[in-house]
Amino acid sequence: MDAFQYVDSGFGYHHSTNEYKVVRILRRCTAAKRRVQVYTLGSSTSDEGWRDKDNNNIGSYRFTSKGISVNGEIYWLCDDNRTIVAFNVADETFREFISFPTDCGGIDRRRYLFKLEGCLCVVERYMHLKKNDVWFIKKKSDTWSWNKEFSVPINVLTYPFKEWWSFILA
Repeated sequence: MDAFQYVDSGFGYHHSTNEYKVVRILRRCTAAKRRVQVYTLGSSTSDEGWRDKDNNNIGSYRFTSKGISVNGEIYWLCDDNRTIVAFNVADETFREFISFPTDCGGIDRRRYLFKLEGCLCVVERYMHLKKNDVWFIKKKSDTWSWNKEFSVPINVLTYPFKEWWSFILA
């Protein structure tokens, strides 16, 4: 693959065409020199293999999370630990999604992107405070906004979050 390094990937579903799409983002040393490819499963184009996509809308971000699929889009948390980039599975384009509302200053704070109850959420872990804040993205009218839903002690919430949530709901 031409001296590219495999960096990020995502897996999403397009409900109206019943297709699954795998996205992989390959890069060289800098985020500006990258290659985006898509593989479609479940259609007549599946035999074509990996297809190169225009990556002009992806910006120069590096992603710190694996791709999270929610409602026909794949989301990645960027290395600024604040910006979220979305890939639309239907039209195969990238866009910058809503940024997280607070700065992630300090070395003892980490953010993790998750899908929970069909919604995109962020767990913000504060090591010095021994707690996790759980934020959901919600759409009110035509505006997206972050809402802090709850906080839990670190000793209760461990990675991966989804298993913990399933345990609490059981």
